[in-house]
Amino acid sequence: MHPKIPLIQALAAEVQQITHSLLSQLLHKLRSNIQLPECLCIIGYLRRIGVFSEYEMHLQFLRCSEAWITGILDDLDQRNPYEYLKGMVNCHRMHLFDVVNQYRAIFADHTSGSQQNRDGGLLFDWAMHQITLHLKTLKGMLPKISEGGSLSNILDQCMYSAMGLGWVGLDFRGLLPPLFEDALLNLFSKNIITAVENFQSWILIVGSRCRQSASLPIIWVKKLLMVLHLLQILWSIHLLLFL
Repeated sequence: MHPKIPLIQALAAEVQQITHSLLSQLLHKLRSNIQLPECLCIIGYLRRIGVFSEYEMHLQFLRCSEAWITGILDDLDQRNPYEYLKGMVNCHRMHLFDVVNQYRAIFADHTSGSQQNRDGGLLFDWAMHQITLHLKTLKGMLPKISEGGSLSNILDQCMYSAMGLGWVGLDFRGLLPPLFEDALLNLFSKNIITAVENFQSWILIVGSRCRQSASLPIIWVKKLLMVLHLLQILWSIHLLLFL
């Protein structure tokens, strides 16, 4: 009624400042590792503040959850591909499951029919975005793993994670085989090249010893034939896989 009165203006400015401060604190809290009861309290406070519409509140919840997950991944050491992928898979297994369940529990009672369809699409798009990033990271870092045992362990963890996420409709096990097949073929190819290079070095050593002696010891002949036979088998497998 009296917006130009200095006292009213100062009071309104202070209320607005407190509202922004409270909003910032609540959103910051959503970007942390919190359980469902606390999430319900925070969303309740946000509804009372009235800054966001219901759809915007859904969007803010997913944005804060993504910021929380991204922060965890940023803290992982990317210099060790094996340890990084282990941490990433474990992070997505736990937190994607929690976020989807929390979203459904918090917003299930505050959506109409048409809005529920739109919000369901919002959650689906967000979840698919997270899975796409997950697969993209796997595709980029799996070729950096140099041991078959480590590759097998990552595959086991990914399958276990995807199976667990299947309880919330995010089972992506069917998308994993092509990624690991490519990584395995790449690892096999590298090992073949290394074996050939080592064999060439060994041949040079054998040739040098042959020139120094009149005859080649029988044990060296047996080793040479064995290695040649093994390389022939490996090369045949290489041709079958890559041609």
